[in-house]
Amino acid sequence: MSDANTNSAAAVPRDQRLAAWIQRLQEATASLSRAVERDAIEREIARSAARIVDAHGAVVVRRGGDDGAVDLAVHWEGGGIALGPVPADVMTALADVVRSGRPSRTVMDDRAVIAAPIRTGHRAGGAVAVYGVCGEASGDISDVLATLAATGAASLETATVVAESLRDRRQSEALADLAHALGSSQRLGEVLHLGLRHSSAIL
Repeated sequence: MSDANTNSAAAVPRDQRLAAWIQRLQEATASLSRAVERDAIEREIARSAARIVDAHGAVVVRRGGDDGAVDLAVHWEGGGIALGPVPADVMTALADVVRSGRPSRTVMDDRAVIAAPIRTGHRAGGAVAVYGVCGEASGDISDVLATLAATGAASLETATVVAESLRDRRQSEALADLAHALGSSQRLGEVLHLGLRHSSAIL
């Protein structure tokens, strides 16, 4: 985001700015409700985060392990997925948020890095951050980002439940097919062959 955009964001009256952000947040919620896979949901969180508050970029990370490490999921910058590295201060903020489970806000020279946890269960399963945003609006941006993170977390949990349900259904169908195949065959070799084929599908 250029300095002109940063200054214009601060120049817009707060109530107008919040109204625009809320409208974009509602659009993001609708988009997230249509996404069913983790990668697509994380991509939409990053895209929406950058778009809602006119950020230079947005980053989504996943918890990498119990040691507090994080894995990059999406880096969104300039209207698309970024190929360049994530700024070090952004990754540091995201790692701190995942480790602590609390949002983070750092303002330097009227530029801010704002991060919020994406909670799945009782802990932060990931985090989202925006950078290059107007420092004067950082408090409002924190609130909007936290709301987006909560919506994204709900979408991720729903996607997990749906994926588990589909997996359980496929296993149940494979077991039923196995029982039917074993019950309809009289030859031992055929029974073993069918059992092996269906067992592989179940596993």
